[in-house]
Amino acid sequence: MRVVLVSDVYLPRLGGIETQVSGLAVQLARAGHQVVVLTATAAGEVVGGDRPISGVTVRRLTPPIPLPAPINPWAGPDLDRLLAQADVVHAHLGVMAPFAAMAISRALAADLPTVITWHSMVGESVSALRARSWRAWVAAGALPSTVSGPAAEQLQAVLGAEVEVIPNGVDAAQWSNMTRDVVPDRPPHLVSAQRFATRKRPWGLIQAVEQARAQLPSVRKPTLEIAGDGHLLGAMRAWVASRGWDWVSLPGRLDQPELADLYARSDLYLNSSRKESFGIAAAEALASGLPVLGYANTGVADIVADGHGWLAGNDADFVARLRWIVERPDRLESARPPAAGERFTDWPAVVARTIALYRAAGAAP
Repeated sequence: MRVVLVSDVYLPRLGGIETQVSGLAVQLARAGHQVVVLTATAAGEVVGGDRPISGVTVRRLTPPIPLPAPINPWAGPDLDRLLAQADVVHAHLGVMAPFAAMAISRALAADLPTVITWHSMVGESVSALRARSWRAWVAAGALPSTVSGPAAEQLQAVLGAEVEVIPNGVDAAQWSNMTRDVVPDRPPHLVSAQRFATRKRPWGLIQAVEQARAQLPSVRKPTLEIAGDGHLLGAMRAWVASRGWDWVSLPGRLDQPELADLYARSDLYLNSSRKESFGIAAAEALASGLPVLGYANTGVADIVADGHGWLAGNDADFVARLRWIVERPDRLESARPPAAGERFTDWPAVVARTIALYRAAGAAP
């Protein structure tokens, strides 16, 4: 099958959509499909340049003049030519995705099987104009999907149509190979990995742990390590240092082996976003053997649905649950998931569900 994946953003930019589209491209190619990625992201936006991917062709339809974002309003003719080669077009959207939106409209006009995956919680942020455009795509035959049950509920309310759930893929074997390195009788070590951006709420996470620490005896006061990068990182490091909080560590961005090592010496993963459509990092932590604490009505609810974690209803509940979880070691141990075994987020399961959706859209070999 000739699959064209469309995304405004792509590697070497780093983020959830970029990582997932790249991973899906690789996994589809390994399954024997011909994969072309169309993106408006330039190759040199991150130091180190592009990363070649075996079996995947990446076509970067960048604008003829520099623009401050990965958009290209002049890409129409190139999109028509490249989309015409597809058996199925699979577009990936956040709330704002003008390049992918252009591709979707042109694919549907050409009567091509089209699948759309929304990667964000749409909530109340969708304008009436954008909602009408989305509904028009579905009316024209595009099959809508998103990455979690809570995200699907919000999207269904906007579209007025059934939405398929195709979770983000995780290579569980990458995360389950580490030997746990937990020191007995030490305070619990809490961990998170996130982009340091307002939507992810890193400020709130540190404050929640600080409140829980105030309610715990010294021997159970946890330490916290948040990996990741973003425009808030410098300000947060200064904020933590000004308070003398030596129990907080902000090491910056870590690569996969470094993150796996961090998870191997940690006790609990925390997800602080109230607008998390899926939670890739939380799924990776779960695959490594860490229980997860997050929020209900987010994509994390799907990840911990098998009992290997906890869900808070609001910020006060998050603090209360965190204090209850860490005050006794047996509560952490009883919720610890096995680090091996197939999950609904494993790539083979995700690829199978994705191909089924392509077939439902009308794609043929």
